[in-house]
Amino acid sequence: MFQGHELDQKIQEVYKHIQTERKILEASQLLGRATANENVLKGTQNKIKETERNLAYYEQTLRELQARKLQLQQQPRDDAARSGGLPSPQVPPKDFDQPGLRSPDMGPGQLPGGLPRGKAYSNLDLIKADTPITPRKITKMLHQLEFKLQVEKQYKLGIDKMAKLYSADGDKKSKADAEAKKVESEKKIQLLNAALKRYKNLHVLDDVIEEEETDAGAPEGERGANIRSKPISGTLRVTLRGARELDHAPITTRFRASSRAVTETYVSIKVEGTQMARSHPARGTDRWNEEFEMTVDKANEVEVVVYDKQGNDHPVPIGILWIKISDLVEALRRQKVGAETGQGGWVTAGAMPGDSPPGRMGGYPGAQGGMDAPLNYPGAQQGGFGGAPPGQSGSEGIEAWFGVEPAGAIALNLNFIKENVRKRPLDAPMGGLGRQGAVRKRKGEVHEMNGHKFVQRQFYQLMLCAFCNDFLLNALGTNAKTADTRATRNVTRRW
Repeated sequence: MFQGHELDQKIQEVYKHIQTERKILEASQLLGRATANENVLKGTQNKIKETERNLAYYEQTLRELQARKLQLQQQPRDDAARSGGLPSPQVPPKDFDQPGLRSPDMGPGQLPGGLPRGKAYSNLDLIKADTPITPRKITKMLHQLEFKLQVEKQYKLGIDKMAKLYSADGDKKSKADAEAKKVESEKKIQLLNAALKRYKNLHVLDDVIEEEETDAGAPEGERGANIRSKPISGTLRVTLRGARELDHAPITTRFRASSRAVTETYVSIKVEGTQMARSHPARGTDRWNEEFEMTVDKANEVEVVVYDKQGNDHPVPIGILWIKISDLVEALRRQKVGAETGQGGWVTAGAMPGDSPPGRMGGYPGAQGGMDAPLNYPGAQQGGFGGAPPGQSGSEGIEAWFGVEPAGAIALNLNFIKENVRKRPLDAPMGGLGRQGAVRKRKGEVHEMNGHKFVQRQFYQLMLCAFCNDFLLNALGTNAKTADTRATRNVTRRW
């Protein structure tokens, strides 16, 4: 918990961020009104949307910090009141959260201190573009980006060494491939640094609040998923719809006055660093509507990279997305359980339209519906881009806008079918373990003497012969089937 002076410092810091974002928003709006260039207008609109999302997060954080400060100020008064013998505050009634009994400045789903109850977002929800910015999302992205940046720097060092070796050997083809990989790696490092800088600017809350948010916000099945996750095999199906708000590479000077100035954008899908699928190039539309099916063998992560290519230049990455297969499998399982139990359509009272208090953040500006709302693609009403393919149910898989780092979003439909494990015939669905190929003991030879039937048997405890009173040699003896009589083999022969 913060102390009073620490809270004041944080409030001042967040207030400065709010003032900066408002200045950026005003400047972007002025630039949008002053230009008629289509590319500049697109970039300005994207910047305005990003600034509005950041501003909403900072304002929400400021309200949380002010509520915490108010709690700290009221705590000494409450302690003094209790020590003075005054009656302690009464517990609010159980129907306190009803709209008629709430305080005017409190919204639904808020605690008496004014702190909102955060929605439990899954790990897959945190990488969706329409998910509001939360401390848990910022912490997750900071850790992921720092790790990816460290790996990419090590990868670039290896490429530099390879390029030097190929140059010394005179292998021109291998040297050209190494140079292309070097250009791509350098651009990836730039993208990761830009994304890391963005999330570091948003990182205004201390680790204490982040840990509380993480523990309270993570669903039960995902609190230790990263530790327990293991490579998964199966079939991955990806439907690539389109992209929005991408930060395209600027057109180089030698192509500006040429007819080849068109930038081609394509998407590469990689599994554990190996390219498994690639879309056709799109020219200025950022739409593909392609389906891919790939076999995954003991993999952890899928990487989706968006590239821009101009003329004969090397393609450069402009956006990266990482999807953990275990998070996708867990989201599909939850979706299936929700569909089977019929709970998928229920929403909380706080999520109902018209019941949200003014100023409460429910998503980025312009977003409509919840996390599972249908995607509003351009042309979806005309049955064009964005609609579900004919004959295919829209409920198959997870379909959403996923955030691309450092800017933009990509519309994907993801489905994963785990590799079938061999099941015995009686295992499912009727239940029961079932015995398949059970080992059965062969019946021993029966010795019949004087009307008694003896069967050879191995004894595991000390035994005495019922006739001669000797110990059974090597624990081998005979047992009468008709009576509880044990004897040595020699006695059995002369019984």
